Amino acid sequence: MPTINVSDFLGGSFVGFTGSRGFTGSRAYTGSRGFTGSQGYQGSQGYTGSRGFRGSIGYTGSQGFQGSQGYQGSQGYTGSQGIFGYTGSRGVMNWSLKTSNYQMQNLEAIIADTSGGSFTLYLPESPTVGSIIEITDGANWEVNPVTVSRNLVSLETIEGIADNFILNIAGIRVEFIYDGNTWQVLTNIGKQGDTGPKGGFADWIYLTPTNNNFIAADLQAIIANTTTGSFTIKLPPNPVMGDVIAIVDGGNWALNSLTIDRNGRTIEGFSTNYIANIQGIRLEFYYDGTTWQIVNSRGPSGFAGSRGFSGSRGFIGYSGSRGMKAQVSSITPTGAEVVPGHMWFDPTDATLSVYYNDGDSNQWVVTSGPAGPAGNTGFVGSRGYYGSQGYVGSRGPSGVNGILVGTTTSAPSTPLNGQLWFDPTDTTISVYYNDGTSDQWVVASGPAGPKGEDGKLVTGVFEFTSNMTPSVGDQSKMFMGNSINSLTFTIPNSSSVNFAIGTTFMVTQLNSGQVVIGNESGVALYRRTGTTAATLSQYSVITITKIADNIWLLHGDLA
Repeated sequence: MPTINVSDFLGGSFVGFTGSRGFTGSRAYTGSRGFTGSQGYQGSQGYTGSRGFRGSIGYTGSQGFQGSQGYQGSQGYTGSQGIFGYTGSRGVMNWSLKTSNYQMQNLEAIIADTSGGSFTLYLPESPTVGSIIEITDGANWEVNPVTVSRNLVSLETIEGIADNFILNIAGIRVEFIYDGNTWQVLTNIGKQGDTGPKGGFADWIYLTPTNNNFIAADLQAIIANTTTGSFTIKLPPNPVMGDVIAIVDGGNWALNSLTIDRNGRTIEGFSTNYIANIQGIRLEFYYDGTTWQIVNSRGPSGFAGSRGFSGSRGFIGYSGSRGMKAQVSSITPTGAEVVPGHMWFDPTDATLSVYYNDGDSNQWVVTSGPAGPAGNTGFVGSRGYYGSQGYVGSRGPSGVNGILVGTTTSAPSTPLNGQLWFDPTDTTISVYYNDGTSDQWVVASGPAGPKGEDGKLVTGVFEFTSNMTPSVGDQSKMFMGNSINSLTFTIPNSSSVNFAIGTTFMVTQLNSGQVVIGNESGVALYRRTGTTAATLSQYSVITITKIADNIWLLHGDLA
């Protein structure tokens, strides 16, 4: 009988059940990728049981997994509220450590430690719609896998397949959610919806070079504007486990970098300060009791297929700190009731804006644009070095009680302005609003798209024995340098060869001659601090991806 391996999900044959966007008050970057930080050396394992997750899924409104504990806005100017903040009826229990065979119950969060050997976890008997189990790696599943078994009595399937599920990738977290027919699986490997940090941040503060050497405090959220020059922010001098700081680019860090002073502690285990020099990103610093771990909103990721079945981070909106609803209008709101922190949803272009004071004037700032068209299915990139599970943030404050999402096959008869409705017949989510002329239901999230095509690692292989520069048609190929002498693989300027953004090359060293990644004038090569743009040793592989005009990102076995 075949088994299901979680590693199978990385080849493009499984799309990572990314939830359709709940109207998040705070998010300024959209898209289908879970951005993995290029700057951060992904943190060490930090499974802290007491910082338990509040449930993030709610297939039906009645289950309502504690949306109010939700994830404070990730990018930019976080408003004073969430959209609806639908508070669920219950959440996942505290984490518990398991080292041997165990019968799981609904709403359990399990740390599975296989350092003493593999064992089996049994799914609950006779689950109901919305039943959920969370399991995270407590040691190294890649060495000793965990088997998640179908219940031996009620025999529900997993992903529609009548077989057990094998967890064999180190450092991941997996959620099993029962949708009434089968256990759906969500993992933090591969394509995910944008996940912000846990709630609990205070209101955002705005810093400029005049605030040089500002000392941050726990739960502070900082907008750092370096437009007029670089400056330094210091981390807390005496942090405790669970302390968290959020810092977002308020100007252009690529032009004037921001220095994060470690203030006597280490950052990612290193006794050096952190330089933020990429535009438009958000950084979060979590103290795990030993060092500051870093998570950011931008970095390389595997090229995932097109959007698939709606997953766990679905239509439950992320509750903000004050929890009032956004104003729905096709005309810019004005008047005395519009104060900083006020949110406005424009149904004409599906944008979400926040009213913000930057220290000089009040203004509307668009934080979430309309969804773009789905891109073509890309090839799956080479498997990177996955960091272990990041530290779980502290529990966010509870938002105000919201209303449940209606789940019927026909539109609710007496809806209120701003009410949501989930239609299970076509899996669409609609919002009820008045456009100034009439009240109407507007579909805000379409049905699940078709399954993407299986990705391909590379589309061709080319061996070179002398220096070379790629040309049009070389996209997605692997180039193998075969020489006893050093070879150079040169990235051309867009003015000579204009590769599309997202173009990727893979370069490997077949012989003893090192392969150096060169660049024409005007081309920038981004790579991890402390590395050089060259292969580490024989058979090393480097992945090169174009992320902006004349800007390429290098990752892999760098020297």
